Amino acid sequence: MLKKIGLISIANAITSVGGYLLLPVYLGLMTQKEFGEFSFIVSVMGSLSLLIGLSLYVPFIRNFCADRSNNLIRSELVSTVFNSLFIWLLIVDLFLLLAKPLLVDMYISFFNISSFADEKYYLVLLSLNTSAVLLYCYSLLMSKKNTHAIIVFTLVRFAFVSASSLIFIYFNLLGQESVLNRLFGVFIAELLVALAYLFVYVRPYISLKINLSVLGDQLKIALPLIPSGLIGLLIVAIDRSLITEYYGLKELANYNLAMMALLPLQMLMTATQVAWAPHLFSLKGSKNAMRQTIKVMKIALFYMIISVPLLSLAIYLALIYNFIGSEYSVVPKITIYASIGVIASILMHLTNNMFVYLKKTKYQFGIGLMILLINLSVNIALIPNYSFYGATIAAGLANLTGLVVSLLLLIRMTKNKPGGYA
Repeated sequence: MLKKIGLISIANAITSVGGYLLLPVYLGLMTQKEFGEFSFIVSVMGSLSLLIGLSLYVPFIRNFCADRSNNLIRSELVSTVFNSLFIWLLIVDLFLLLAKPLLVDMYISFFNISSFADEKYYLVLLSLNTSAVLLYCYSLLMSKKNTHAIIVFTLVRFAFVSASSLIFIYFNLLGQESVLNRLFGVFIAELLVALAYLFVYVRPYISLKINLSVLGDQLKIALPLIPSGLIGLLIVAIDRSLITEYYGLKELANYNLAMMALLPLQMLMTATQVAWAPHLFSLKGSKNAMRQTIKVMKIALFYMIISVPLLSLAIYLALIYNFIGSEYSVVPKITIYASIGVIASILMHLTNNMFVYLKKTKYQFGIGLMILLINLSVNIALIPNYSFYGATIAAGLANLTGLVVSLLLLIRMTKNKPGGYA
């Protein structure tokens, strides 16, 4: 397992370094306001695509890994989940297209969009589809424990998205508006990657039928996660919308750049999850599973604490050598403050795995609701006077509370099983 984590971490490190090297290019091709608008849209899209995907990928990974002996059952599972996803996305698309006249003004106001609102609305809708499909393709690769395919997926997706985005922005293929060009570049790249992976990896499993019994079993685990997805979307949107409202998109650009600087921490957890989650779901005994989860959590925490000063230093050096404009001079400091909430949030991926393992996903909703309420109240109290510093305090307090409560609940749920946690 450590070898898998190491190999996938190397692939993620390559994309991280590539992303850092490309950041000055994007910042040079986009104004601070445009970067703020684009990063705001993309951050909300990430959470919205998870919500639209109905969280079926969570029980999908669990059940695919739990049943390792029967390929027919696995094929039926993949076919049911992917066919259901395609039908659901068609329903969502139809609704969002019909509801556009009612939603577009709210959409323009929320993201503070000044031009090409209709085009961006359609691009966001299309990108939500490709992101959801790619998430399920990635989940299948995780379930198959195909390390080589996961590494190729990670590198290919990054290369296609980066190349397509830069081509569209640099050559202004859709006019002078860089946000529109970059959104279209991302969509085209993800569409090509999604079609390729559907054809190569998913097509062999697919038949034109849905097993309603299998779908029902998936939904029993997934349904409590859907409100959690909505909560996640609100948490992402609250601080950014308040910063935009009180300080504008330029100020938001600083905050979003700091959050992007911390993305390698997310990538480290992604690499860990790819190897860890399938292993966890195949373990016997909840006490043993919890003990190993805590061990993985300690290791991840250690590496993330070491990484944060290095990530902040990287942004600071980029400012000194003028790779990034002086208007982003506050970003290294924000990165340090924001890391507390980000690390706590990342570690909760591991506790969420345990709730799925125990089939207690309803607890995730309760914890998520608590995090949302803390986040909302503190953001409303602090952001008007303290801008992004208030947002980092809110995220740190809310996520640390959620992590502690999650651990206490899980330890209590498994305390009667043999074994210790040390």
